Amino acid sequence: MSGWQPIETAPKDRKVDLWCKRWCADTDEFIFERFADCRWDKGDSMCNRPASWGGFPNNFYHPVCWMEIPVGPTE
Repeated sequence: MSGWQPIETAPKDRKVDLWCKRWCADTDEFIFERFADCRWDKGDSMCNRPASWGGFPNNFYHPVCWMEIPVGPTE
């Protein structure tokens, strides 16, 4: 499997790259950005922290797609 996949299918047991969007009120449009090495956080009911993706500014961005972390070049 390669390329961007729907966020609903993202694995929650390893790091992945996320394609996220945020609303920009100044331009009245969505801005998209890629965040590398993101991981699922199971949350903590004792601290009232819900489960969510981590590795990007959660208050502004919302993940829409994911992909495996690309393998770098070899010698």
